[in-house]
Amino acid sequence: MNMEEKLGRVYLISAFKKAFDDRVFREYYSLGIEDIAVLNNFMKEDYKYISSKILETQEAQYYFSDNMDFKNKMEKLQEIKEYTLNLLRENHIDTVSSTHIISIVIGNNSKIIEIAENMRRKGFMLYGVKEPTVPKGTARFRIGLNPQLSKEDILRFVKELKYEIDTVF
Repeated sequence: MNMEEKLGRVYLISAFKKAFDDRVFREYYSLGIEDIAVLNNFMKEDYKYISSKILETQEAQYYFSDNMDFKNKMEKLQEIKEYTLNLLRENHIDTVSSTHIISIVIGNNSKIIEIAENMRRKGFMLYGVKEPTVPKGTARFRIGLNPQLSKEDILRFVKELKYEIDTVF
């Protein structure tokens, strides 16, 4: 059993906490001052990493006794991530992503622009990452999941994206 199988996806706490300084990050993931306090408590105890499995330990539960909302958000994000990745696989939409930030390579700039425009007309704010930002032929969508998303919304998104990928050009 490798480390990820033992601990789940592991994150460097200091990097995660640094992201909390970004207002957009906090709002996107619905994280509050209490959530930052939880990470500070972990760092005070010399924890360097955090993962879903670490959050299940009795020691971690002590830190969450006043803030179970943080743990619930992280669990929901993990659930949404797994659901989305499975849906993408079932619909033959390729990604090498294994986190809540999912990259879907489409290929060329013109195709990604048209798909993004069509998806916006369907109510999805989707922007492509195009060359020269990424290497030629690897234009992609980068999708960030958050704990506020419903499975119904994700299902609708994946179905619409699959239709666009199959029909554009």
